[in-house]
Amino acid sequence: MDNFYKNKKVLITGHTGFKGMWLCKILSMLEADVLGYSIDFPTEEGKRVFDSLDFGGRVKTVVGDVRDLETLHKVFQDFQPEIVFHLAAQPIVTLSYKDPVGTYSTNVMGTVNLMECIRQTESVRSVVNITTDKVYENKEWAWGYREDEPLNGFDPYSNSKSCSELVTSSYKKSFFANRAIAISTARAGNVIGGGDFSINRIIPDCVRAMYNDETISVRNSFSTRPYQHVLEPLYAYLLLAKMQYDNMELADSYNVGPDECDCVNTGALVSLFCRKWGKGASWEDVHVEGPHEANFLKLDCSKFKTALNWQPKWHIDEAIAKTVEWAKCWQQKNDINLLMEQQINDFWGLTSGKAARKFLVIGNSIAYHGKCSYWHGEWGMGASRKENDYAHLIAKGFRGDTPIEPEIAQFSIWEIQSYDRQETLQLLDKYDFSKYEFIIVQLGENTNELTDMKAMVDDFYELMSYIRENSSPDKRIFVYGNIWKNDLLDEIKEKICPLVSAEYISLKSIQGNEYRVGMGATVYGDDGKPYIVNHAGVALHPNDEAMKYMADELLKRLRA
Repeated sequence: MDNFYKNKKVLITGHTGFKGMWLCKILSMLEADVLGYSIDFPTEEGKRVFDSLDFGGRVKTVVGDVRDLETLHKVFQDFQPEIVFHLAAQPIVTLSYKDPVGTYSTNVMGTVNLMECIRQTESVRSVVNITTDKVYENKEWAWGYREDEPLNGFDPYSNSKSCSELVTSSYKKSFFANRAIAISTARAGNVIGGGDFSINRIIPDCVRAMYNDETISVRNSFSTRPYQHVLEPLYAYLLLAKMQYDNMELADSYNVGPDECDCVNTGALVSLFCRKWGKGASWEDVHVEGPHEANFLKLDCSKFKTALNWQPKWHIDEAIAKTVEWAKCWQQKNDINLLMEQQINDFWGLTSGKAARKFLVIGNSIAYHGKCSYWHGEWGMGASRKENDYAHLIAKGFRGDTPIEPEIAQFSIWEIQSYDRQETLQLLDKYDFSKYEFIIVQLGENTNELTDMKAMVDDFYELMSYIRENSSPDKRIFVYGNIWKNDLLDEIKEKICPLVSAEYISLKSIQGNEYRVGMGATVYGDDGKPYIVNHAGVALHPNDEAMKYMADELLKRLRA
């Protein structure tokens, strides 16, 4: 996948929409030459996001309407695309009731015009028309719809997409049967993710409510839909376009949706959003009578999974977490382009067969502490959230072609068992030190007694020698000084590091009380709920500022 799109000429209709924006970003990262064709930005916020993205000069825009055959035809003739993704649409069910003519005109005649342009453009080899899971005649049954079920969407939007499917099928049979071109339709479920500012969509409604410090209003908390992060279907579209480019027999109609466990009702979805957002987020059911919308809808995606060896990667919990991360980044006016690249790389590491690289942290509770009566997360104790502990900050700040993630060896026992530390080294035998990009040793906070220091010289040297001997000579090993003031231990660490070709990182600058969590501070559990620190041991741990200092100091050395 990674090299296939390099320098390929790709035309996207509707590239300024929610999905289109993410697709442009992905294709620019894959070094494709992209031409986007769209009438305008659906929302002002969406325009601001699009304008803030760095496409590396690989995405060009032509303003135009898919209902304008003459302009669209000229774009095709001038650009001569090899691959086409058709996303342009009027995509909102409630708006289709208000403007059925405009909805049918855009979604049906827009497809006719697109197919007509493809018919007259010999360069096109692969086409994916993105429709919707709502194309089916919905019988409100409990099992997923398959691709051979009757097409007959109820509302004008859904029905217009059913028509788009029929138009595509007719053109394939009438005009493309004897031509080297592969044309498929992709029927995706409900898509969520950062950058969607549409009206009357549940997650954008949730985000707007949070931005305005309001309670979330939910129209129908019992409707069930297949929810997936936007990167899921986009990867599927890209995979389909590539695979059918090489093998025309794969061209067909496919359902693209999440696993069944991610088909949830709206109430459960919003509750999960509130937990991930934290800060007292809540919702209320304000059922309002309105035009018909389906209550129950699932997809059977076994055909796509089998034909293209595809599996969804992020379940609903991760999808919501990524959406909340994006929304908060945008709210805080942080670098949204960088975050989108990080989320794409995170997802891509799973999908492309590139396993995320890892670094090893041999540490104590500052690196990892499991949930207990006084600590409610599973990450470095003291960090207000998982993403704020030093290991995850290092992973986020690391630069590379593929994502990197920490693996934590919780090794507090080495500190505590001072009478026989050598015996504890065998607990590290399960780690293959050679496979990690680098290794961090963060130990010593639990060895404060002077009597421990007498044995520490030999014990620490033995530990570091063990790590060095079981890794490669050029493996970078970093050793943190103590968070809690211990000048003698810091001196021991600093003197031993050169003997084993390790790099010492002093933490003397953050040994003051202002870098501790402190009693009464607020931290969050992995349930997204806030908790007040009332345990003295937790209170002594490094706060977010100290965690960031630890990460920044190590990242400086990696980048040097």
